[in-house]
Amino acid sequence: KDVGSLDLLVAASLQLAPCEPGGSFRVVCHRRGEHDFGSRDVEHHVGTRLSDHWGLTPDLELPDQVLCIEIFQNLAFVGLCWPEELLRKEIAQMRRSSQRPLNRAELKLREAYAEFGLAPGPQDRALDLGAAPGGWSRVLAETCREVVAVDPACLDERVRSLPNVTHVQSRAEDYLVQAAPTYDLITCDMNLDPAEAAALMVRAAVHLRPGAPAIMTVKFQTRRRRKHVEEVLALLANDYEDFRVRHLSHNGKETTLFMRRRAQ
Repeated sequence: KDVGSLDLLVAASLQLAPCEPGGSFRVVCHRRGEHDFGSRDVEHHVGTRLSDHWGLTPDLELPDQVLCIEIFQNLAFVGLCWPEELLRKEIAQMRRSSQRPLNRAELKLREAYAEFGLAPGPQDRALDLGAAPGGWSRVLAETCREVVAVDPACLDERVRSLPNVTHVQSRAEDYLVQAAPTYDLITCDMNLDPAEAAALMVRAAVHLRPGAPAIMTVKFQTRRRRKHVEEVLALLANDYEDFRVRHLSHNGKETTLFMRRRAQ
């Protein structure tokens, strides 16, 4: 119960070996019960000691590995894992829709809406790159006047039948060459190398209204998450601004990037 227990948590954590030498880490603590310390106290105390001992860099946003501490009054569980291996409870607000989710991607975009305060309006036109099977297009269609879903693969029938969804059965690169409309929102959840996805969003920028938002998923190819994100931001910087990077509950080996097209 008292703060002396923090050193016990440090001692227990030191019995673990880092998943990978070097890189970065974060301590995450969830606590139940009455204690003379809070979860943030645990994270700071244990994190500082482990950083000195392991030689790893603390990183709260995109850690390469995560030390988890679960405390239930006088009992604690300590474990070390990759970020994508964390067990997470589904967020309550994701259950607003009465229809069964099409896939995990649908839940991911709903969570992004809440995280970034995004609320497409009834007059908005949205472009969904790499749309199949249609999870993001389905969410966009709930509020947008028109959704153009671009993907050479087929959309799920539940999405294809929506009156405000137009499926362009083409590669995104080919569509952007001939696309004429200006959109109020562009999304991209394509399973591409981060640099390739960023290059695609650069090409799409000309079709996005200045100041309008865009959302893309950064798919990690290695465990160096921050390196991937920094590479993507550098490629996008000339065309976009107001960047926000979040690892959402429904992200796997990826993170979600929000941005706005630069005013011309």
